[in-house]
Amino acid sequence: MIKTIFKQIWNQRKMNLWIFLELLAVSFFLWLVLDPVYVLNVNKQTKRGYESKGRYVLDLNRYSKGHGDYDTTETMTLQKEALMRIARIVRNQPEVKCTSISGSNAFPNGGGFYGVSFYADTTQAAMEQGVYAQWTMNYAEDGSQFFQTYGMKDARNGQELIVPPGIADPPRCYISAELARKLFGTVEVVGKKMFIGGKDISEEIAGVFEDYKHRDYNQPLPFVVRFKKDLVPTFGFLEYAVVLCLKEGVNTEAFEARFMKEVAPQLKQGNYYLNKLRTFEEVGENLAKSQGIHVKLNTQFSLAAFALLCIFLGTLGTFWVHCDDRRQDIGVMRSLGASKATIIRQFFVETGLLVTMAFVCALPLLMHYVHESGMYHAIITGEPKDSLTVWWLETVPHFCMVSLLTYAILLLIALLGTYIPVSRAAKVLPADALRDE
Repeated sequence: MIKTIFKQIWNQRKMNLWIFLELLAVSFFLWLVLDPVYVLNVNKQTKRGYESKGRYVLDLNRYSKGHGDYDTTETMTLQKEALMRIARIVRNQPEVKCTSISGSNAFPNGGGFYGVSFYADTTQAAMEQGVYAQWTMNYAEDGSQFFQTYGMKDARNGQELIVPPGIADPPRCYISAELARKLFGTVEVVGKKMFIGGKDISEEIAGVFEDYKHRDYNQPLPFVVRFKKDLVPTFGFLEYAVVLCLKEGVNTEAFEARFMKEVAPQLKQGNYYLNKLRTFEEVGENLAKSQGIHVKLNTQFSLAAFALLCIFLGTLGTFWVHCDDRRQDIGVMRSLGASKATIIRQFFVETGLLVTMAFVCALPLLMHYVHESGMYHAIITGEPKDSLTVWWLETVPHFCMVSLLTYAILLLIALLGTYIPVSRAAKVLPADALRDE
């Protein structure tokens, strides 16, 4: 049967050439439309490395100098004490399990980060193999518990991480599992030293946490959590954020209502005041909107829907004409005893072969485009790379999944566009089909 079908395709090569070229162009376009949709959704589903349920960020603001409530006598010491009072008031609420005074951008989707290269040691080889990572500085005293508040786990055993007293004296840090593997090849690095930005500053590694994803629509990046013994805010600038975690079983709606009514007025300390209480999920949604993620997804879905509609209509029209041209062949097949299902199956095989050949021919063009544009890595991590390891470990699976998805959708639409005219033509009686010719 396959041999006969190939012969039939060759005999109809002029008509099939137009179908082939149409499928070739559509394969390329559909792949480009589906790829961003696939990447954004895969990134969204990637494990976060933290918990979002029952987590809140205090959206603190400061009165400007021209405001009537501005305290002109404020000093850096008083600013620090005001921030500490806010943290204590929040921590003492009956619904609150723990709090953290974190770097102002440490919480998920909270903004930008400091970044620097980290090194395993000071040898020339190690200094040439540094890993660029984001880092945040956090306050470690007075009950502030970064990892418990964020729900981040130990990468070695999955247990809860608890920051021990004195973590900042002498300073020790925690690093993500990805950074540990890139620097040392293992997550068993507790007690080892890591150099920060060069040979002059080093800190002992106190623990390794599961990879932390700072953006909902990005992949986790190498990350370092460092600690300060003293809270020294930049005068007039909010360098820290207060984050809280609720106890299990707390009704979040009731808590939010009570907090804003009873607790928020107490948080007017010095020149600080509470603007809003935001959940981690709300922060993530706001960032996605500001970055146009939802608009991009809607645009890509619209383009994909338009592409599929065009493919369907184009395939339907092409095969409608194709089937009309082959009514005599269909009549002969029916007169020889071929059933409607047999005829439809033969046309399905022809369509499948044309789609497969066109898509296979499109793959080299797609691979060239993906490699040359650099989108294969940059769209996932925001950090373009030219590594063979990156290509095989990240790009090839990504490319294969998008290609498989594109091929499946293209084939489904083409078969649907084939079925309607073929089933119609196959219903015609053999004598009628032959007489029409």
